Amino acid sequence: MHADTATIVGLITPVNLRFVVPVYQRPYTWGQRECAQLWDDMVTVGRAAKDARLRSAYGGRTLMPPSHFTGSIVWVQDGAVSSSGVESRLLIDGQQRVTTLMLVFVALARYARCHPERASQLSFSAQEILDDGYLTNKHRNGVDHYKLTLSKGDRAVFQVLVDELESGEQTETAAASPVPIAPATSEGDLLVQAEGASHLQENLAYFERQLETVDANIIWLGIQQLQVASIALTEGQDNPQLVFESMNSTGKDLSSADLVRNFILMSAPIESQESLYRSFWRPIEQSLDTDNGAELFENFLHDWLTASRAPQTFKRSDIYATFKRYVRDNGYSSGNAIITLINQLRRTVRSYVHITQGRVMEGCESRPEIDAALADLRKLGQADISPQTAVNPLLLFFHDAYDQQDIDAAVFERSLRITESYLMRRLACNCSPEGMKKFFSQLIARLEGVRAVGGDFAVAYASYLLNEEGGSLRFPADDEFCRALALRNADDWDATTAIGSALQMGDKAPVRWAYPQLSEATRAIYRRGL
Repeated sequence: MHADTATIVGLITPVNLRFVVPVYQRPYTWGQRECAQLWDDMVTVGRAAKDARLRSAYGGRTLMPPSHFTGSIVWVQDGAVSSSGVESRLLIDGQQRVTTLMLVFVALARYARCHPERASQLSFSAQEILDDGYLTNKHRNGVDHYKLTLSKGDRAVFQVLVDELESGEQTETAAASPVPIAPATSEGDLLVQAEGASHLQENLAYFERQLETVDANIIWLGIQQLQVASIALTEGQDNPQLVFESMNSTGKDLSSADLVRNFILMSAPIESQESLYRSFWRPIEQSLDTDNGAELFENFLHDWLTASRAPQTFKRSDIYATFKRYVRDNGYSSGNAIITLINQLRRTVRSYVHITQGRVMEGCESRPEIDAALADLRKLGQADISPQTAVNPLLLFFHDAYDQQDIDAAVFERSLRITESYLMRRLACNCSPEGMKKFFSQLIARLEGVRAVGGDFAVAYASYLLNEEGGSLRFPADDEFCRALALRNADDWDATTAIGSALQMGDKAPVRWAYPQLSEATRAIYRRGL
């Protein structure tokens, strides 16, 4: 590892050098708030630099040019040089800042082109920005031509912005005409491109509007004075993942889903990361709709890890740390084992989407009775005892047992219906949801033992629930359930909700949400455990 202080211009502009954002990095996400902060910094330091120059020009005391520190940029040098002699540096941290500064260069070049009448007054020109290494390696073609190669759909959008500058055909403002982008190869790529285009174009339009309100020379001066901590890592010697984690340890900038993706792909050799992402990891992201946010992915990670590590539980804030322990404890951190882990995740994601979204993906069997049972459970998501939270790890465990043919479709459906009755009755009886997460995790661990020895899965499950009678986690019997329904006011509940439906059904509710009928002797077997 080598760390040094450098200007952002000095870091970017050397000949035959380009920065590459790895495929596992999240798309460009900076919004106007972050851009406004950077803009204010450039204006402040630019005005100070101009003032220093004026003092020197009029015989005042010579001052050191002011500078402004804008954070750290971490990059990996793997020794690879293309056939055209261009060295690629992988951006591990700082891609948002670098991308935004590149947009400022584009905005300055477009400003100079759109205001030829001010050419004599400007201390820069569009041609200078293009020829002197700010945006391109002038004499190189293909990907080596561009100083910055972004990930996913952002790549095509940014390259079109640069191409427009070079052709001299750019539109008057970024806001006036959306940048055309290259055709996407899949529906997921379309989503990524749409998001990338939005952030890149909106921020470029913001900078162009701001340039009309200040002396553009101030911005040119300011951007020359921006400094960063340049941290260079050496492939095979330094661990990029450890550095990445230490610089994102607060968890405010990156979601758990971002950290998990980076952890998995950073563990692979650089030359295989892109193919690993596109062939294995991207389908997972598309299934969990990460292009529209990380919430579903984070829910999946939490619920999958809860099911996998039962009866242990953990806080949502500890998803990433728990994932790393899972990888280490199960031997997934060496060799090709990471591929095995990704394939396991892909299979489990199919089940999770079936449970939470009702979508049946390729490789996930659909049966009307199971689909209906899952749909009825999702309706309970409007209640405090939500299948989308506490019970989802248990449902994921059921689905996995079914997928692995440890239980058949009838047992799977019966287990789902027992779960629905348990949750519905507790909802009607105002039972507290406290302790449910831990209880369901314990159930998974106990049922794993039943599954391992081929025991009667559904009977064991019902017995475990019934054996909680008299406690806070009880399965309300018919008398308690009917009394609760009789005391409720049907007018207070939406008929589309589970409780509203139960009130409308009246006497049929105890039949619709049945109480398991098991003998005391059977329950006693599972009270002792197998």
